[in-house]
Amino acid sequence: MALPSAKLGTPEVKLGLLPGAGGTQRLPRVAGVRKALEMCATGNPIGAKDGFDCGLIDRLIEDDLIPHAVGYAEEVRDIRPLPKSSEREYKINECDPSVFENFRKENARKFRGFEAPDANIRAVEFACKKPYAEGVIEERKLFMELMSGVQSRAQQYFFFAERKAAKIENLPKARSRARSRKLASSAPARWAAASR
Repeated sequence: MALPSAKLGTPEVKLGLLPGAGGTQRLPRVAGVRKALEMCATGNPIGAKDGFDCGLIDRLIEDDLIPHAVGYAEEVRDIRPLPKSSEREYKINECDPSVFENFRKENARKFRGFEAPDANIRAVEFACKKPYAEGVIEERKLFMELMSGVQSRAQQYFFFAERKAAKIENLPKARSRARSRKLASSAPARWAAASR
């Protein structure tokens, strides 16, 4: 359930990582392979309507969320066994293997020099090629490779430094934001050069 104003996302790629705890294995099973690739490899959030359309949200609630949430909980209280996202197969069974290469080609310029987007794509690919239990193991390996890498540490450093720079005391807000944007726009080139 969600309000129409809700945003859903997997922003870990912006920190040089991938969603852990089975996120890259469950998301394609629930939302579909293409939507999982878009969310995991770019880190861009989607709106509630898009989340509802792809199956991430069961219901959109226009007014007070709590009574609707309680009502929904009462509706599904006796449904057993509870459906598990890890057991859904129909959205990954209909996956065309070319979707991965096409997605890489479409985003080649945007992903150039970064390790995490391709690791996210490979993790989603594992969801289509392996059973859930094996996919989670492969996801964990990719996560640990990224976590111990130089790029993820650099991206995490930049992420927190950018937020700290936006809070510099005695600096007008407009100048602070403009400086943060300027640093952010030149960061990918600096990271790519540093990883060579």
